[in-house]
This record gives sequence, C-alpha cells and structure tokens, in this order.
Amino acid sequence: MHEVKFIKTLVDDLINRAAELGAKKITTVYIKMGEFTEINPEIVEFYISRESGQELLNGCKVVVEPLDGHGLVLDSFDYE
Repeated sequence: MHEVKFIKTLVDDLINRAAELGAKKITTVYIKMGEFTEINPEIVEFYISRESGQELLNGCKVVVEPLDGHGLVLDSFDYE
C-alpha cells in the first residue's frame, strides 16, 4: 500500500504546520491530488480524518481538489 506512505507524509506536514500556528483542532483539510496519482480519494479522506491516530484531525472534513499529473499536495487547512 504505497498510498499510505504518501498520506502519512502529508499528515506529518499538516501536523507540523498546525503546531507552528498553535492549532488545537483542524476542522477542514484541503488537498490537491493528481489525476494520475492512483490513490483513491476516499482512502485519503478516511486515513486523515479517522486512522491517522492524530487527535487534532479526528473527524475533520477532507476536501480533495484535482491537480494535473501526479502528486498529493497539502493546499491549506482550517483550524480552531
């Protein structure tokens, strides 16, 4: 499952950026995903909001937007 490695890297980046901002809870995550990435957007959403093990992300909404080519990129996030 190569997709978990990519998602984990994205989650690590998200957690680091949230910590820099002093976020207590992430409510929405905006991701751009390439059409040729071969990762199911539902897996990305499920992992981030439920399986990442990060309390900060539990139940957050994940919005996946298209990106040309390959890639899985953290675009932005909303937080409290």
